[in-house]
Amino acid sequence: MAFKNIIIAVDNSDEASQVVSAAKEIASKDDVSLVLMTVVRPIMYTYGPEQAGLMTMHYVNFEEEAAKAAAENLETLAEQHSLTCKKVTVVGQPAQEIRKQ
Repeated sequence: MAFKNIIIAVDNSDEASQVVSAAKEIASKDDVSLVLMTVVRPIMYTYGPEQAGLMTMHYVNFEEEAAKAAAENLETLAEQHSLTCKKVTVVGQPAQEIRKQ
């Protein structure tokens, strides 16, 4: 079975590098388009409504900053693997956002 597109969905864990390596190996066998993606969960889902409310009062741009840091991590990961591809960082529910791609 030949793939045309592969979404490499990663988080900021140590295993992310292994996932990228495996996807690169699969992609090297065919002409495959790669997308390196990460999803930042909304603060409400990560901390719960009460804690999220307190956090947003003190730090309004929490999700923006988390998404910016995640995008920078994707760039670093791509550079480490000499990966030239589209990079996507979104805020949302991981399963839903990955399916949208």
